[in-house]
Amino acid sequence: MRAFPEEEVRMIRVAMLMMAAALTFGAIAPGVALAMDQAGRSKMHFDMMDKNKDGGVDLAEYKKMMGPNADAAFAATDADGNGVISLEELTAYEAAHGGHGGHQ
Repeated sequence: MRAFPEEEVRMIRVAMLMMAAALTFGAIAPGVALAMDQAGRSKMHFDMMDKNKDGGVDLAEYKKMMGPNADAAFAATDADGNGVISLEELTAYEAAHGGHGGHQ
């Protein structure tokens, strides 16, 4: 079996998350995920990453979604450097980077 490069694995994970989100939101109202504003998209991304629902995304949760080489992106998103990404930090980071902050 062929091993996929880490970048491809990360892209596949994100694509799967986006499809799951589209299916979830599409079940409520078709197209709502596409029509969502930046704050809504960031909230959706945050909720998918915050697996333990403690209101913050730590490095372990982030790496589960973004792959093992996500340290630099985590550090760039964690603006206050406290080791936890807040919804506000993720929203600001994604807004500054075209809606996804390189997390695509």
